[in-house]
Amino acid sequence: MKYIQDENIFVLIGGVIFSALLIWWIRSGDIKESKELEKENLKMNSITKMRSWRVYSIAGIGIIVILFEIIKRLVNMIFL
Repeated sequence: MKYIQDENIFVLIGGVIFSALLIWWIRSGDIKESKELEKENLKMNSITKMRSWRVYSIAGIGIIVILFEIIKRLVNMIFL
């Protein structure tokens, strides 16, 4: 986490927003794709699901790490 410790707080907040938008974009695409497949009486295969879960896990870890850094900075700013 050393690479984000010297960044501006707005860059960190932008990272959280970017990761959240990435998750939302992939999720909306999955919903749209599953509706299209449902119309054709098909199901989503495991490869497509795995692609989505990789994005969810990478973006989720990014959100957790960045939020941890933001909380740490806020605690240091308030209490120290």
